[in-house]
Amino acid sequence: MGECGTSLCLSFRLVDDPFKERRDQQQKRDGKMEGELDLLRSVNLFTRGSPYDVRCVVPIGNNRVLCLTFHPASDQSPLDTLQCWVCLVGQDSVDIEESFPCPLPPNMQSPTYTRVGSHVCVFGAISSEYGSDLWVLSLDTLKWRQVTKPAQSAFGRLIRREWPGERTHHLAMCVGDRLVITGGWVGTWIGSRHLRDCWAYDPDTDAWTRLPNCPANLTSGCTVPMGDGETVMMLGCGGEDSDYDSYTPRSAAYTFSLDGGFVSLGSHERTSYCSVASRTGRYVFVTGGKYLQRKVSVLDTVSMDWLSDFSCETPGRLSRGLFCMCSPDTGVCWSNQGEIHLMDMYVDQDVD
Repeated sequence: MGECGTSLCLSFRLVDDPFKERRDQQQKRDGKMEGELDLLRSVNLFTRGSPYDVRCVVPIGNNRVLCLTFHPASDQSPLDTLQCWVCLVGQDSVDIEESFPCPLPPNMQSPTYTRVGSHVCVFGAISSEYGSDLWVLSLDTLKWRQVTKPAQSAFGRLIRREWPGERTHHLAMCVGDRLVITGGWVGTWIGSRHLRDCWAYDPDTDAWTRLPNCPANLTSGCTVPMGDGETVMMLGCGGEDSDYDSYTPRSAAYTFSLDGGFVSLGSHERTSYCSVASRTGRYVFVTGGKYLQRKVSVLDTVSMDWLSDFSCETPGRLSRGLFCMCSPDTGVCWSNQGEIHLMDMYVDQDVD
């Protein structure tokens, strides 16, 4: 399927699931009824899961993506586990190249996965509802390590000066050679509240640096790199502490750089809870999440206007962590139905 509006064109191609054969073999070993696991996946991809459910997909360069898949306990393995896969995204296929163990706890709630240079950083609520754990994968050695937090003093004051506090549904982005995290919310004894603190992590030194706070509540939003890698656009779900759990579609838009900090782009009500976004040329497209469902909205970053004549829907609803651009004009996405689609995104030079 494909649609064009103004000068931006999107098209989607269904491709074979590289994990299907392995999933079928696991299903037979576990004695599952035919179609039972597919039904679970179509209802909710984030249930306890069936074999080879994809939990995240991260671009790692050279048309390759890193996938983390969930593996429930079985006779062969008494514990739930995760597995890492390096997949090559070809013209009409997604093919497995390499597999290696993943030590991350399988009961992850809502961590973020971010490529920073030759590393993939996983931060957030890994083993509980709220968290601040940090795991780093070296793409050179394909080895994971958990970064050790500083010693915690009374009431956690020391760790809060040197390490981001616990949170969930935060934003994470690569800015230059740093992992930057901001926003999210955390539970307290009187309820839950939004967070606005901002931190930068250096994978070479394992040090966190506290940055100026974000001027708005950015919770469960999306981030888009802007060309040079030194600036990132953030589109987030706003709201106040009193309505943190309503996932309001109100949205604040900002650009962020390490030198310039946060720069407001005004209000843009086209993003929603856990939506995904990407960019080609001057255009950013946003889709998925709680409210946008399959509808695609396109933002012209030159005029900062949303294209009114653009009409397109994705084949299935996309959620944060299950979509990425593996090249400037090709994306790969796992829909909530468990299907895999390649997305072509390009500018029609005859129109623009």
